[in-house]
Amino acid sequence: MATGKLLQLASALRRCAGRLGRTGGGRAAGGRGDAGESAIRRLVGASALPPLETTPAWGGAGVHGIPRGRRWDAVVLAPAAGPAGCDRLRFVVLADGVVSAEEGPAAGLEELIAAASAQLPPPYRAEAVLREPGLWAIAANGLAVVELPPETPGSHIVLSVRGGQRLLRIDDLPAFAPLPAVEALAAGLGADFVVQAQRLTGAAWEARAEPL
Repeated sequence: MATGKLLQLASALRRCAGRLGRTGGGRAAGGRGDAGESAIRRLVGASALPPLETTPAWGGAGVHGIPRGRRWDAVVLAPAAGPAGCDRLRFVVLADGVVSAEEGPAAGLEELIAAASAQLPPPYRAEAVLREPGLWAIAANGLAVVELPPETPGSHIVLSVRGGQRLLRIDDLPAFAPLPAVEALAAGLGADFVVQAQRLTGAAWEARAEPL
């Protein structure tokens, strides 16, 4: 029998032996899994087979992937009633106390906001999850908030400048209007930069500017 077919047969036998080993409670010394491996090597010759790898490949990205860490500026458990009928909320609290609800209602957040603000002064974006009746887990991140002129169009702006070429997108559509207030957010970053701004409420925008 050709070596290639022997290797295919060995692979199939190994899978069967592995299933038997799992059914029998794992690869115990002298158990069914070791006997199956020995029989395979006698059949095709030990030199034709690489060592059987039994170490789980949990250290790298695979079926389950590698979990990404997520950092929060503040995390708190808060006894609170919260909005009726909701078990997950996301909201923004500005420095002047204005609240913008991004998921769930804006009403009934007072106790949650008080608990989050005791750990992290506004402005911030918070996510709250109901752990059990009357108990919420809240995680919040601070925001960089700027005021742009009321006539600033759209809800989401991305302005990038690289090599003298200016690219502006407003609500994911190309735009060519001058936005000096947005460009001013990149002051001191050099000739190449990107500015992203998202309207929170009225003239308040969450903004981030980075050099390219």
